Amino acid sequence: VVVLPMVAVVDKFQHWIYENPNSSMKELAEKFRQIHNRFTGKYIDYTGLEKQQALDWHRILHIFQVPFYYIEYGIAQIGALQMWLKAKADMNDAVRCYRRALSLGGSKPLPQLFEAAGIKFDMSAETIEPLVNAVAAELEELEG
Repeated sequence: VVVLPMVAVVDKFQHWIYENPNSSMKELAEKFRQIHNRFTGKYIDYTGLEKQQALDWHRILHIFQVPFYYIEYGIAQIGALQMWLKAKADMNDAVRCYRRALSLGGSKPLPQLFEAAGIKFDMSAETIEPLVNAVAAELEELEG
């Protein structure tokens, strides 16, 4: 779950870069900082480290070598978390659905593979919030 906010940061930033190709380094740094604060500001305090935060995107290889691939990590994580919840509810059904999706291999687009697995290809709060809540509950249970 902790990877999801950074996936959102990188994806949003990459879109902004391509929409603003003539941006200066200063504009890029400021935009990254703004986007980063939007998605992680409640959890990470960069007070006194604003310059480092603004340049943090330089360490993300994907931006330079495989643009727009980073979102795949988020998509995979959301699918995995849904399958985990499915397995917690009914392991046999989860395995059956997972095998059905795997049997399709690369013959279908990703939304249809998710559907075959009995999960949603959806990045909305409606899908993600219950996953985050389930992970939080699981962690509380493990710590308790």
